[in-house]
Amino acid sequence: MEMVYCLPVELGVPTTSSPLKELVMDIDYNDALVVIHTGPGAAQLIARLLDSLGKAEGILGVVAGDDTIFITPTRSTTTARLFDAVCGLFDYSR
Repeated sequence: MEMVYCLPVELGVPTTSSPLKELVMDIDYNDALVVIHTGPGAAQLIARLLDSLGKAEGILGVVAGDDTIFITPTRSTTTARLFDAVCGLFDYSR
């Protein structure tokens, strides 16, 4: 009969409608990767969201640190197309 705190199942994987998109500071890309800069400590949460989308959005893999995320595209997706898709997810514009 101990009291414990548990997140509801629907909060297990963040969604693009959650306030996480407000934590995205910058998104850019080069020939190999899309890079997202976030607020401190937010990168892993946003990376979890991106991992849940996976290959459907052209994402091969995601690596996150504290405030930076590296995203590599699938073989059939260019980094420019992946950049546009990620920007769309977070309503980001330059």
